[in-house]
Amino acid sequence: MRPRGTPVILTSIITLAGLGLTGCAQRGYQRIRLGQPEREYQRVFPESGTHPSTAGFCYLERNVLGRTDAYVVLLTRDRLVSAKFHATHIERSSVLKAETRYRLVGELDPRLLKLGGTGPIDILRVVIDELAQPQRTPVARAAHAWVAAGLARLVQQRLPAGGESAVHQRLADVLECVPGGGTARMAIDERGRYVVEYAWDSGR
Repeated sequence: MRPRGTPVILTSIITLAGLGLTGCAQRGYQRIRLGQPEREYQRVFPESGTHPSTAGFCYLERNVLGRTDAYVVLLTRDRLVSAKFHATHIERSSVLKAETRYRLVGELDPRLLKLGGTGPIDILRVVIDELAQPQRTPVARAAHAWVAAGLARLVQQRLPAGGESAVHQRLADVLECVPGGGTARMAIDERGRYVVEYAWDSGR
């Protein structure tokens, strides 16, 4: 219900500002494929919000409704896509309730990451460590942290007794916003590529 006295047009503008770019970025993410060369993934995200990182590029989006979307793409030295991730965090509160939701989805290719023959959990740990490295811009640092936090929680689900590492200290602020104990999934497709997912919902 919109507040009394708020014009319908203004309400619509706020809604569009909060939701419009998310759909565009989501479509861009879906267009990215593992192994893609640079000419095929260029400008998949709005150029104004795309930032280079130490391992590829990323895109970060926040809206007035308490939603953050972080997209991270890792590249090989030849600029081929070796991994892609999308993390969504929603934090909303009202007089009646507080809502927290987080979801990470991603795909990665151990061969392109130069991690062929490495175990699944160790692959994730290497990627987490890479994402937690110092970044060139605050946007890249934030985008990487949102993705790395979800991967860290996924590892904890698989190895609850040994999921902690020194990297967690660098991710401490974001990990406070991404609770453990959520739903974790990791699968391998017919080409040996990994599909990962971690989700947590305060309302479940």
